[in-house]
Amino acid sequence: MSNPYNVRAVQSRSELEQVLTLQRRNLKQVLSPEEMHSQGFVTVAHDLPTLEAMHALAPSIIAPHGSEVVAYAPRSLST
Repeated sequence: MSNPYNVRAVQSRSELEQVLTLQRRNLKQVLSPEEMHSQGFVTVAHDLPTLEAMHALAPSIIAPHGSEVVAYAPRSLST
């Protein structure tokens, strides 16, 4: 069975914008308790300039499905 996801680093501003959309869609404040329990949630929402600055230091990892970003994980900097 082939994997439909190509997990990789963000490569464009459009992908960063899709990450922001996913953040807004999955904020704890907008989900029901059932959705939070079964799907998880996020507690932080960025704006595009902040996400771009973060991306310049350590690009987020995304899982696109076709042209849509369906999952992401921020990459942290090690000190």
